[in-house]
Amino acid sequence: MLWPAQVGAFSVIMGKHGSNFDSSEFPFSYLTIEDDKTTLTPAMNLFTVGTKRDTDKWPKRDRRKDPDKLDLISFELFSSYIVEKMIRGSEILQKLYEETPRKQKYIKYKGMVILRLLLKTCRKYYQLALKKYYGGQLLKRLKGYSFKDTAALQNILKTGKRDAGPWLDIAGLLAPKSAVQAIVDDLKNGRVDSVKQLRHRFKVVYDRHDEYAWSWYTQILEDELGIRVDEVTEERLLQLIKDWKSSSLKLNNMILKDAEKEFDQNSRIGFGIDGDEEVQLADFSVVRGTYEGNSFVKSLQAENEAIERKADEWIERLEEVFAV
Repeated sequence: MLWPAQVGAFSVIMGKHGSNFDSSEFPFSYLTIEDDKTTLTPAMNLFTVGTKRDTDKWPKRDRRKDPDKLDLISFELFSSYIVEKMIRGSEILQKLYEETPRKQKYIKYKGMVILRLLLKTCRKYYQLALKKYYGGQLLKRLKGYSFKDTAALQNILKTGKRDAGPWLDIAGLLAPKSAVQAIVDDLKNGRVDSVKQLRHRFKVVYDRHDEYAWSWYTQILEDELGIRVDEVTEERLLQLIKDWKSSSLKLNNMILKDAEKEFDQNSRIGFGIDGDEEVQLADFSVVRGTYEGNSFVKSLQAENEAIERKADEWIERLEEVFAV
């Protein structure tokens, strides 16, 4: 790549790029070279095996035992920081779709080109991931709470001051810009005058992440979906969970479809070179295994079953609460 360049999180870059581009507003994208131009395909890395494996891999590799961790890292895939980018990317794609003439094949944007025909499709992929996030955050908030009526439910969902966004990635620490700016101001004014104090302030931000995230989430619900948590209805809550279920299953099934490529005929090239197709398949199966027996595939299928159970249980529970 020709620096300076900015790349959206969880993106794949292929080829030699000779332009200064900025794809930071489009996470989970492909950046390729077409006719010597940097070509952006937004959201296409949302449903690949590689992305899913990475999100599972890195938390497992964190084997730190000391509760006082020096590196304050968030491993969450659909974090507030990433979701904020997806919302912005989705808005840009919609705007470009509305403003671009149909006869125009490519659109230029920040040193890249985007195929016009993909604008609507890629936006749908972002919206699919956002629906998973909206319902997932709600279920995360409700988990562990006991409530038997709507008043108790509303008390759980309420939030304080909603001023958490926009979000920053500070070497793995995901934090609201306002919280980071407060630390910077105190550094300038001498209220933070040691590394120990500085580390403590960042640790406070890290420990308050869920509080910040919920505060920001409630504002996003209102801005994007017109839902206020302090006056939410049964219909809205159930729809968030149903959308979470359907979008989560759809994304996982798309990943499973991508996983099939690792076992197709092209992947078997070079196996069983001294025999026919049956010998090739047998050789491949011994070395690589089968799609049905693959541990990654089986874990994703099990995750789908868990998603269905979880959604159905929460739908039943909330219907009972609102029936009181």
